[in-house]
Amino acid sequence: MGCCSSQTQSTLKPLKNGNLLAAQSMKVTKSGHIINSKPVRKLMLQKEADRIARDPTCSPDFLTVFNPPLSVCNKLTKFVYLSGIASLTKENLEKLGITLIINATYEWPNIEVEGITCYRVPVDDGENDDISIYFDEVSDKIEENAQNGNKTLVHCMAGASRSTSLVLAYLMKYEKINLKNAFISNAFISVKKRRETARPNVGFWEQLIKYEIKIKGQASIKMLHITVDTVQVTVPDFYEKDYPDLYKREIEKQVKDGKDKLNNLKPKSQKQFNAQTNTYE
Repeated sequence: MGCCSSQTQSTLKPLKNGNLLAAQSMKVTKSGHIINSKPVRKLMLQKEADRIARDPTCSPDFLTVFNPPLSVCNKLTKFVYLSGIASLTKENLEKLGITLIINATYEWPNIEVEGITCYRVPVDDGENDDISIYFDEVSDKIEENAQNGNKTLVHCMAGASRSTSLVLAYLMKYEKINLKNAFISNAFISVKKRRETARPNVGFWEQLIKYEIKIKGQASIKMLHITVDTVQVTVPDFYEKDYPDLYKREIEKQVKDGKDKLNNLKPKSQKQFNAQTNTYE
C-alpha cells in the first residue's frame, strides 16, 4: 500500500471537459511560464520542511513561505483547508485526512500518492492572469469532496493570493455568503480571520467581484482607483477602513511594481523543487 493508505480513499468523479481538465495536461501557462510537471510520489517529511526553513542558501522569498505564519495550514470549514507549500508534508496531510489537493501554482509539482487526488490550477500570481475560469469547477470539486465527507487542501506557494481567491469563490458559491463577508475578519466564516496573511492580488479581486455579480446579482465590494507618485493604484474599497496596514502595504507594493516595470526590472526567481533529486534548485 502507498504512504497514505490509512486515509479515506478519494471517491471523486472524473473531471468533465472544461478548463480544469485541460489544465492537467498543460506544459506552459497562458502567460508563458513553464509548468513544473514532474510529480511528487514521495511526500515531503516535516523534518525536510524544517530543514528548508533553516537553509540559508534558499532565496529570502522561499524561506518566508517555509516559516510562520505562511508555513501554517489553516482550517476554513469542516472540510476545507488553506495553506502554502510548507504544509504539504506527509505528517500534516495524514493528520488532517486530506483526500483532495488543489495546487494553484505552476511552480510546484503535483502530488501523486495513493489516497489523494491532486488537480493543478496553473496560474501565476499576476494581476493579468485569469484565475476566474477555474472558479466554478474548483468550487464544484471541493463541494463534491465535502459531500463525500472528505477534506480538501487548497494551496499556492504562500497561501496568500491564488489559493485564497479559489476558496473565496467556493465560499460564495456553496456557503452562500457574499465576497466581503467571506474575507473580512469579523465574519462568521472568514478567510482573513483564519489566515491573517490572505491577500488576493487586485486583478483577482476584480475577477472575484465579477464572479459575485454572476452568481449573486450584485457586488459587496468595489475597487478604488487612485494615483500615487504617478502610479495608478487599485485597492478594494474596504481595505483603508478595515485593514489600514494592508492598505498601506498594497499601495507601496503597487507603486514599487509600477516603478520597477517602468525601469524594466525583473523579479528574482525562486528555487523550485526537483522531484527526481528531491532537492530545491
